[in-house]
Amino acid sequence: MPTYGPRFPTSQSITDVTTYNWNNPNNALTSNNLYADVFVFDDASDRLNLTAYGFNIPQTERVVGIEVGIESYTDGVDLTNDRHELKVLHEGVVLGTSQWSTDFTEATLIVGGSASLTIAGGTLNPTIVNSPTFGLGILAVGLDPGGTVFLDTAWIRIHTVSSGGRTTYLHPERVPSKHEKKKRKKKKDEEQDKLKAAPIEVSAFTLSTPVVSAPLLVETPSSLKHELEEIRKAAAEEQKRHYADTAEITRPPEYAPAFKMSVEDDEIALLLLLDDDEINVGEQDDEIADEIALLLLLDDDE
Repeated sequence: MPTYGPRFPTSQSITDVTTYNWNNPNNALTSNNLYADVFVFDDASDRLNLTAYGFNIPQTERVVGIEVGIESYTDGVDLTNDRHELKVLHEGVVLGTSQWSTDFTEATLIVGGSASLTIAGGTLNPTIVNSPTFGLGILAVGLDPGGTVFLDTAWIRIHTVSSGGRTTYLHPERVPSKHEKKKRKKKKDEEQDKLKAAPIEVSAFTLSTPVVSAPLLVETPSSLKHELEEIRKAAAEEQKRHYADTAEITRPPEYAPAFKMSVEDDEIALLLLLDDDEINVGEQDDEIADEIALLLLLDDDE
């Protein structure tokens, strides 16, 4: 498991919190027994910001732990029992807060762990750690009668795991392989070919290609016209014989629509009107399904 550090800060700044100010803050940039110090009494100090630790962790690494070592001591009796504040910062924003304590002699208190990101709020990555704004904020807390805290430095150590040359995401989106893409394209093409070859039903007919529906115009065959003409003539003769003595009759229902026939001077003129453009033939026994209008007119002159 790769480890980076300990590394020391190269920049410092003060965030004004109270009237208790840090002295010689530049001394906290190195571990050399030269101290930054602050006197506190029944309150907390200003925040001493230590940043620009100079990490250069590859983006292919995943950060799994952070350790902070604080080198300090105090001359105040009560301050050995106080819990001072340690904040992990990035771009001036506090990522996480923890506590540290002091003793009468200089010692290094280690906060955090090789497999813990708790003091940093639970999440770190190479981009944040490598940033010059990444670092620590330190506040000393003192109760009555107070005392002085001496800070030599505060270093950081980062622990990572290698992702095998690839960047690891929390929820990576799976990218299909070339073989899978080729297989999917082949399947899609086959489905489209099936749709093109599939027959399309239009009304009562099944066709292999799409058609535009249109009314069917069927001409009456000349042979059928001839047969109809013969039928009309036979019907007329039958009507003439059967109704010769009838002054006015109504055509039987099966020959609907009704027609009238008048008889005078024993002579009957028959006029058969045929509309050749519209003839429909029934399905049984070649009967005429549509209406055939027979108009029998009496010619008074003949």
